[in-house]
Amino acid sequence: MALYENIRGTISALWQLGLSRAQFKSTATGELEARNSADSAYAIMRGATPVGADDLTPKFYVDSATAAVASMQLWGNSGLTASTTTRYLSPGCTDDTAHTTITEFRVTRAGTFSKMRVRHNTASGNGNSIVYTLLVNGVASALTVSMASTASDGSDLVNTAAVAVGDLVSLQVTKAAGIASSPSDIVVSTEFDA
Repeated sequence: MALYENIRGTISALWQLGLSRAQFKSTATGELEARNSADSAYAIMRGATPVGADDLTPKFYVDSATAAVASMQLWGNSGLTASTTTRYLSPGCTDDTAHTTITEFRVTRAGTFSKMRVRHNTASGNGNSIVYTLLVNGVASALTVSMASTASDGSDLVNTAAVAVGDLVSLQVTKAAGIASSPSDIVVSTEFDA
């Protein structure tokens, strides 16, 4: 008789297990609920890491599996020109000279840009500095790389730039002095964490 003391229910779309503790309840529409003993509120249910595609998934597993993953944003152009005219790299990469008019895009979620890396695939010029700066809504952020025109790689792995949904982002290129000839196939990459 001890087995039946803790089991109650009916054979139908609604069944319950347990009398003085949490209960499992199958509703008329097919959901399985974990309820407290008074059937007045939901109860906490725990489970192990799922193995099969249809296994119940615990919260810690879902939280860790859906954690934000950094994405990468690229800007690039085939060249800059040697003059001191301010230029703006194109989002993605294009086979033309960087533009003199600002090229921006709107961010779709709040987050942080970081880890800026600049690559001159063909370094050139006289060694004068080229400064690459991430702009947020047309304003210079702390995320910037200054490197010689003759260098192949530069980076800023320390500074970041926070953005809100709808902010405008662009990549500005400045030179304090002419560089004689432009590096070519310039690519700037950043990480973006939401």
